Amino acid sequence: MIEGIFVLASSLLFYTFVGYPAIIMTLARGRVGIPPSLGTLPSVSVIIVAHNEEAIIAAKLDNALQIDYPPDRLEILVACDHSTDRTDEIVRHYARWGVKLICLGERGGKVRAQDFAFQHSTGEIIVFSDASTFLKADIVQKLVRHFTDPLVGCVSGEDRSLSSIEPGKVEDEGLYVRYEMLIRGAESRLGCLVGASGCCFAIRRALWTTFDPALAEDFILPLLIRQRGFTTVSDPDAIAYVHAVASPQEEFARRVRTATQGIMTVFVMRRLLNPWHAGSFAFVLVSHKLCRFVVPFVLLTTLLTTVSLAGRHPIYSAALSIQLVFYGAALGGWLWQRKGPRVISLPLYLVTIQCAILRAWIGVGLGHRYATWSPSRRLYRQHASEADPCRFPS
Repeated sequence: MIEGIFVLASSLLFYTFVGYPAIIMTLARGRVGIPPSLGTLPSVSVIIVAHNEEAIIAAKLDNALQIDYPPDRLEILVACDHSTDRTDEIVRHYARWGVKLICLGERGGKVRAQDFAFQHSTGEIIVFSDASTFLKADIVQKLVRHFTDPLVGCVSGEDRSLSSIEPGKVEDEGLYVRYEMLIRGAESRLGCLVGASGCCFAIRRALWTTFDPALAEDFILPLLIRQRGFTTVSDPDAIAYVHAVASPQEEFARRVRTATQGIMTVFVMRRLLNPWHAGSFAFVLVSHKLCRFVVPFVLLTTLLTTVSLAGRHPIYSAALSIQLVFYGAALGGWLWQRKGPRVISLPLYLVTIQCAILRAWIGVGLGHRYATWSPSRRLYRQHASEADPCRFPS
């Protein structure tokens, strides 16, 4: 029985991180997902949510004003979620360039701020972008061209991590992001993308809907759009750059928050896990999201079963040795404060993700919610010269 549990757990790990990506990329091979250029450009509203972002909001708006799109078809709105610093004051200085400031009278959280700004917007297409995200000048054109297909309801940009003073951490994050983008790209070409990038994504105005603000908007919206018969796609050329989180502690807190919202979203939208209701989309949702959320429990099961089986056969001893080396490397990365070589920093990064998911499960069980949020501090000043998207590498 223990051997069976070990085989099941190790097989699920392999499937989640190797098997499913291989399957989805094979199925998507040869598929082309980039549509032709638009004839008539739709009107676009770019909505930026900010809470106490005085350190970065000016650079963000400078970046947004460089978007290459006809000015008479583009509006930029900043939804300030009851900031207590100089964020509102700074945004008001940009009114001369057409930036609209939308202030919430009390703290409502990111989703409520987005909804409030939506009510004041006019665009046929709504683009959501974080204050901590910097966009390439052509990103809006790249996003909106997909809406030539009447079945496309949501379009996601592609995340890119910027360098920082903690190269080991960010290189690991960048590697993981590239891995995730490959999977998303394959899902997009198959018309079954299960989530969008929270850094930057676009939806049709008619498809915006209100939902529980404790859920992840970049996850719940594509699922709700799917229920209405539309698809979500990703454009690898619609690039959004993200600065590194300033500290491992804040990065961990951010991952706990996003994992909590993701788990709650899966629970709320659990009907889409049923293949008799959602068809092949259920396979993608289970494989990409649900399997990822149960990995911490699978890792623990694998470790415990290999400890029990280690003396029975050399293969189990080898499996246990591999796990101990991996976790030992992660511990070494923690002791070195993530500044060691990748051989120890990458295991730490991966273990940190799983610890955050496990902590999120505990929070969900205790009824924790994240309707409001405090933006993570990021390493902005090291990249002041990179605020111009034209200077970013392709």
